[in-house]
Amino acid sequence: MLEANSDVEIKLGTGGNQAFTRAIIPDATDGNFDTHEGIGMFCLAASQFGDASPIDWQQYKTVATSESDKKKRNEGRYMNWMGMESSDNAPINTTTWGGNVKANATKVTENEKTYTRIAWEDNFTRFYPMGNWYSYTFYGYHPYQSSVTTTASKVSVDIPIDGYTDVLWGRSYKPTADEGESAAEVEDTWSQYAYSGRYFREYFKKNSMDAKTPVMKFKHALSRLNFKIARGDEKEAEKGKLYLKRLVLLGDVPTSVTMTVADLTYAPNDNAGDVNSTEGLITAVGTFYNTVTVPDIDEDGGTATYNGVELKSQETWNEESKAYVRTEFSSLTEGKGYPLEYKALVTSENPSEKYVNYPSVGTGIIIPPTSTPDYQVLLTIGLDYKDGKSYEFTPQSPTKISFTGNKIEAGKQYNIYITVYTPEEIVVNAELVRWTEVDGSELEF
Repeated sequence: MLEANSDVEIKLGTGGNQAFTRAIIPDATDGNFDTHEGIGMFCLAASQFGDASPIDWQQYKTVATSESDKKKRNEGRYMNWMGMESSDNAPINTTTWGGNVKANATKVTENEKTYTRIAWEDNFTRFYPMGNWYSYTFYGYHPYQSSVTTTASKVSVDIPIDGYTDVLWGRSYKPTADEGESAAEVEDTWSQYAYSGRYFREYFKKNSMDAKTPVMKFKHALSRLNFKIARGDEKEAEKGKLYLKRLVLLGDVPTSVTMTVADLTYAPNDNAGDVNSTEGLITAVGTFYNTVTVPDIDEDGGTATYNGVELKSQETWNEESKAYVRTEFSSLTEGKGYPLEYKALVTSENPSEKYVNYPSVGTGIIIPPTSTPDYQVLLTIGLDYKDGKSYEFTPQSPTKISFTGNKIEAGKQYNIYITVYTPEEIVVNAELVRWTEVDGSELEF
């Protein structure tokens, strides 16, 4: 028979080193965030005690009839606690056995303290096991996917990439010592039992309430490109108004990535600073993003095409509603695009200071990190000219983006500064050079 649940409810909070952006998730200096788009959650055995069965996250998934096989199957259910069935005679549903419980992150304020609580979307109450065979580590990722891949020692998930949906990964870590406690005792003795039955029966009872709730630290799995754009010619403004109608990032942006959600090698450890950990890392899979046609000429004399992701929308803060308002980029300023105003450059060699007046345009584009970035940007500019007509301009060739250190790292956002000048009207005056009279040969007939 299965060991009964304990009377300790599973409650999870978040905190620590987040710097969240929105679907791109909004920045919060206190580490709290709020998203209702779905987080996939796992509670996986991290280490074993005594004669417990060796940890195998994929073990005992088939239903067997013999008593010994039933016992193994029941022990196997403890490998992924939140995925276990309520009856030892019930067949194991492989879609739920792998964990992947859907949850939401909700910002909560209690006793003048604000934090982010992980809340199960199905509103079920879940409890820790009473047994003391395994310690557990919690894992989460966003956005939620219905299908995951589980092996004996790894859990991974394929996540579609569209250039503007944030991808997050997080896990719980060892509890730390409270004030006045022996750090060595906590780290060497009690941390290994988190979060098992013994931890709650013995350690938690003599510690603060905070020790009861594991804190999950989430981080960005992708990189973000922010575009800061301004008009560069003050005197030319009288010629007409400039608009950014379209911005496309060109390069090899994949349609999907595979994320390692959990790796048994690192599960028992506080691997926050372990540069070798594979947890939370992603690899690109699938085809690469849609092609964009630009008025360039390829080697065969045809129109050139490029892979790319288009900037989607502009996001602004509405003070009255206390919320972010998203406007489709193409519909801004009555469909003309984003208005570009002249911004004077500050004399400085540091770009963040030199372009300090340049406003951000759009919500940014999110792409996988890479050690060999090769990206270009292509703009379409609109001009309301002084003659009352409107014009559109697309450069013949895109412009290459250079990155500091020649790499793009996860969890970092890169500011791309763009200065746009008014297109010069082609005006040609003509003069005709008169014939020059030259004496020729003298001929007689």
